[in-house]
Amino acid sequence: MPPLQPLAAAAPATTAQRVSLVGQPLRPQHQPQQTARHASPPPSLRAAMLAHSAAADRLTYLAGLLLNATAVFHSPLSERDRWVLSALTASLALMCVLTLAAPRHYLSVRPWLSALMRFVNAGLLPFVMDGLSVTRHDDERGWGTMARAAVVLLLPVTLLHVQYLASLGTPQPPLLHLAMQGASVALLMWRAPAVCRRYVAMHPSYERMASLAYGALQQGTSLACPGTRLTLQAAAEAAAPWQKCEAVVWALEVPLGFVLPTLLAWRAQLRAARANAAEWRGRGPQDAAAAAEAELQSSEYERVCAPALKAAAYWGWPITLALAGLAGFIAALLRFDPDAQ
Repeated sequence: MPPLQPLAAAAPATTAQRVSLVGQPLRPQHQPQQTARHASPPPSLRAAMLAHSAAADRLTYLAGLLLNATAVFHSPLSERDRWVLSALTASLALMCVLTLAAPRHYLSVRPWLSALMRFVNAGLLPFVMDGLSVTRHDDERGWGTMARAAVVLLLPVTLLHVQYLASLGTPQPPLLHLAMQGASVALLMWRAPAVCRRYVAMHPSYERMASLAYGALQQGTSLACPGTRLTLQAAAEAAAPWQKCEAVVWALEVPLGFVLPTLLAWRAQLRAARANAAEWRGRGPQDAAAAAEAELQSSEYERVCAPALKAAAYWGWPITLALAGLAGFIAALLRFDPDAQ
């Protein structure tokens, strides 16, 4: 019987190099599996901007629902206006339910559904609902009634708040926003003569407010355009009160209803688009990050929003808005008809 071999002789074959039957090194059983470096890549630019817009939609629908419900139950509306506002309130309630209960389905229909809601609120509603009917009051005097006249001029007459809710609350792609916002403001400017006739006839303080605002714009225009003082003075003497109101509306709609909401909406969209590209650079693979950067540079956000914001920043937003208001005021003066009293 041959002697037994020591255990130490077999040790090098089992511990010095762990080799499988096919000659490949075996992984130690206690070593954990390597995890993927990037668990989930950032969303694409389109998906990121869609999610960014949907978040704004949700807040807008909820705020509009609360405001409209309050107006339906507490404002002195006509029967027709109450039905119109009730239908709009019901649609906003449906949008709230859809965004909260089925957010993925809402994202799939958001491009056309949000554009439709924006068209109804900013384009159609001012023509089917009489906002001035809720502003009637007794014959008051003093600065209180002048303040009320200013509020009525800014809200039911110019509807500037609707423009901000439309542009910031239901944002659209830059070029589509430009078309929808421009059409909405153009319709409000076309509507101005009829609304201004009613506005100045409702209360003496309303006519005084239109005259005061017109006088301030007249003085500002004469300072910005030397040599026009006599021409502007002659136009003011020949203008009817409602025409002065119309000029004020035009001077407000262009800078505050079109230019400023557009700049604010485009700035928010450009920041969101650049943040998505930066997230790809920080988390995504190198080739995917390069593709995301190329997608950003070829998008409307860099080609449309960035140059417009850069031009506005060059002059400064206050000067840009002042020039836009001056253009609106002069355009209104050029269409004055002395015989239309």
